[in-house]
Amino acid sequence: MNTDAPLRILFVEDVPADAELAVRMLRKQGLSFTSIRVESRPAFLKALAEYQPALVISDYSMPQFDGMCALHLVLQHDANLPFIILTGSINEETAVDCIKAGAWDYVLKERMTRLPFAVNGALERKRNRIAQAEAEMTLHLQSIALQAAANAIVITNQDGLIEWINPAFSTLTGYSLAEASGKNPSELLSSGRHDIAFYQSLWDTILAGRIWRGELINRRKDGSLYPEEQTITPVYDKQGQIQHFVAIKQDISERKIAEAQIHRLAYYDALTGLPNQRLFLDRLNQSLAAARRSGYWGAVLLVDLDQFKRVNDARGHEIGDLLIKQAGERISNDLRDEDTVARQGGDEFAVLLVNLATTHPTAIRRASRLAEKIRAALDKPFRIGAADYHISASIGVTIFPKAVAESVDDLLREADTALYRAKEAGRNSVSYFEPAMQEAVQARFALEHDLRQALARGEMRLFLQPQVDRQGRWVGAEALVRWERPGHGLVSPALFIPVAEESGIIVTLGRWVLEEACRLLKQLDAAGHRLRVAVNVSPRQFRQPDFSACVREVLDYSGADSNHLVLEVTEGLVIENIHDTVAKMMELNCLGIEFSIDDFGTGYSSLAYLKQLPLHELKIDRTFVQDAPTDPNDAALVEAILAVARHLKLSVVAEGVETETQLDFLKQRGCEIFQGYYFDRPLPWPQFEEKARLQMGG
Repeated sequence: MNTDAPLRILFVEDVPADAELAVRMLRKQGLSFTSIRVESRPAFLKALAEYQPALVISDYSMPQFDGMCALHLVLQHDANLPFIILTGSINEETAVDCIKAGAWDYVLKERMTRLPFAVNGALERKRNRIAQAEAEMTLHLQSIALQAAANAIVITNQDGLIEWINPAFSTLTGYSLAEASGKNPSELLSSGRHDIAFYQSLWDTILAGRIWRGELINRRKDGSLYPEEQTITPVYDKQGQIQHFVAIKQDISERKIAEAQIHRLAYYDALTGLPNQRLFLDRLNQSLAAARRSGYWGAVLLVDLDQFKRVNDARGHEIGDLLIKQAGERISNDLRDEDTVARQGGDEFAVLLVNLATTHPTAIRRASRLAEKIRAALDKPFRIGAADYHISASIGVTIFPKAVAESVDDLLREADTALYRAKEAGRNSVSYFEPAMQEAVQARFALEHDLRQALARGEMRLFLQPQVDRQGRWVGAEALVRWERPGHGLVSPALFIPVAEESGIIVTLGRWVLEEACRLLKQLDAAGHRLRVAVNVSPRQFRQPDFSACVREVLDYSGADSNHLVLEVTEGLVIENIHDTVAKMMELNCLGIEFSIDDFGTGYSSLAYLKQLPLHELKIDRTFVQDAPTDPNDAALVEAILAVARHLKLSVVAEGVETETQLDFLKQRGCEIFQGYYFDRPLPWPQFEEKARLQMGG
């Protein structure tokens, strides 16, 4: 601390005797400095401006002022001004908050002897920051200073090969200069914990002449791993070329251990190791905000263990604790990595489910499925020692976000209300906050049950919607499945297709649609109606290993002309696992089958991927067509899709054409094929066949 000008220390302290004690303690350690003391905000601001301290030592709590306020003012004034909390009483949680907020260190007054070390450490860190920021221009460093440095220092040439290390480096890593010389530090100390991208980013930074700062895990000569904080500074020659790199390394093992212990105490349950209520609330807050932004629904589940108190009272807390731990493990086993299970205390757990779905009904279904899995898991016997213990769980569920003003407290209150209802219903059950949710879950399961029987009962119908060219001539049709559900009439595909996808029924249903479409295609060909028939293929159906074989089998059985069959797939399907997708499409392409991208523009729309695919056409989604004549944004999207199609030499089908204005708009921009209610609704086969005969003759 020998400098030309005395060190200036600013004390923020309302007890003069405490400040004087700190001064004596620092002087006793040979520190040379001047100091002043303030205890109010105005005096503190004036001292920052006029006294220009090199260090601030502040009490945490004072009548007129407080340490956190002083810290915020210092950060606004000079982020590199060391700030140390010196207080009589502070818990670990508050200490962590101070450090997170920007304090450099904290010292308890009852352990005042540590203050000189904290001051020295803070000033050392400040000097390092300044030295690194200035990126010293030469390597004419004083050898004594380097040899005596507490931190490990490495000097490499411009290629990153070690030329010099100090004793602290050898102490830290176990390597001597002879062993390290000529080696790349990244290879010498590599732990395997950092990928190529990490080191590439590091090199990009220093080769650009910037200082790199970061933390990494390295490996000592003896094989042990340790965390270190490292700063790498480029050093230039007189011509302005990078000549060397200086790396300063500090072992931060003790700091990491302390931080981990403090974090675990603050955010995790000591018994189960699960997140505690504090961490759960923090994650729920974040998830609620994210759900509003992303449009994805989430859910909160409160899980209460039935009969736990009876077991705990009868068998003791040791058995009770083991039961709680096993229950937490069972709940966790049924969750995804992005979900959270937390112990709320006692025998209650909270579960946070995120990114369930973008639609409310699907989110309800998935939350219900997970809740039921948890209930079933907790209903099984718990083996502890040689005995089995039987408990169950009551679960309350609520979905979010339901309203803009909805808060975390609202969600917990709703879930708690639902939990109370589950207990009232006799326990070992799942209840939902909204009556509509309970009804929706029951309706969904009934829908799935009936859907599984629909094909066997002959309730499925295939409708065909015509596709016409610019002259109004029929050139094709899209096959659309409808379900004539007893007691419900024709059910919209928007209701049953998602259920079919989620349950796996879509594979069987897709096979039926393909068979029926090929059967009708054969009849059209026999009548001389040369129409293309497009069949939608779901991602799950397409990814079946035997999909190509299935298509060939259906074509062979039906006798349909494969050259008139079009398979419609989504953008998301073709982008995922592009190589396998292309191979499967090429295989079917060889049979004469054409491929169309359905609802183009609503997904990835990547030219880089599309140009790899054996496609024939793109379909413009009805949502763009609807407002294209009046909405400049939709108009621009339609024009862009047509431009993409021209670039890739693909046909274009515009879906959802309902008015003459829409048709004229599309024709003016070069669209060739149209589909929508303006021409005809989806028709059952007898009506379609009759209209085809009138349209095309025969």
